Amino acid sequence: MAHRVCVVGGGSFGSVVARVAANGVGAHPGTFKQTIPWWVRRPEMAEEINEKRVNSQYLGAAHLPEALQASTDLGEVSKGATVCIIALPGEFLANVLALLDQSLHQDCV
Repeated sequence: MAHRVCVVGGGSFGSVVARVAANGVGAHPGTFKQTIPWWVRRPEMAEEINEKRVNSQYLGAAHLPEALQASTDLGEVSKGATVCIIALPGEFLANVLALLDQSLHQDCV
C-alpha cells in the first residue's frame, strides 16, 4: 500500500516542508501516493498555490511542485493520511490536532 502524505500549515515553514515532501514522494513512487494534499488557512493562498504554483507571501517566486494540492478543508486534506506533516505555530496545535484526530488513518505517523 502506498502511503498517503498530507501537509498541514501554509506559512513559511509549512511551505518549505510541503515543497521538500513533494520532491521526496516524487522520488519514491512505489512507496508514496504522488499527490500531497496541503492544508492552508486562507482561500486566496490555496488558489494561488493551485493555479500559479507559488506561495508568494512566504516563498516569493519559488516554484511549487504539481504534486501539491492546496485546500482550506482540513478534513478532506487529512482524510486517510498515513503520514501527516504538521507545520504550525504552537498556539494553533491543540485545535488542529483535535480535528485531525477525526480524519487521519489510525496508523498515521
